[in-house]
Amino acid sequence: MSENAPFQTILYDALYDAGSDLEYRICLTSMSIRLTIWIMARPWRIQYEGAIYHVMSRGVGRGEIFLTNDDYSRFLEYMANAREKFNLDIFAFVLMANHYHILLRTNDANLSRAMQWIQIAYSIYYNRNHNRCGYLFQGRYPQRSCRK
Repeated sequence: MSENAPFQTILYDALYDAGSDLEYRICLTSMSIRLTIWIMARPWRIQYEGAIYHVMSRGVGRGEIFLTNDDYSRFLEYMANAREKFNLDIFAFVLMANHYHILLRTNDANLSRAMQWIQIAYSIYYNRNHNRCGYLFQGRYPQRSCRK
């Protein structure tokens, strides 16, 4: 550092974790060390008409999201309703006790709205029927674009 060391600041920027929404900045001066944390907005999802996606989600803490046959049936009902409401083409899906996978095409650029609707509707049903509260699904649902 130069003679003006008390007034000079060295900034170190780093990403907390690859793919994380957390950024931190460490500011060093000869007088103090300060850690500042900003919560950054999540990256936007890429959505477009005719896109094919592999969407998945699992229960919080890898917990079960389907306990009874009625749970599976209700989730399928919500998928069928979303298909009509959001103009989706569902090609394949698999429902397991603690997670699901769906291969679908969005005929309108509305994947986020469709998945939000399915997961919120199912979470409300599940929490009411199993006398629980809180989140059912872990984090943001992962999605990958697929090529035709």
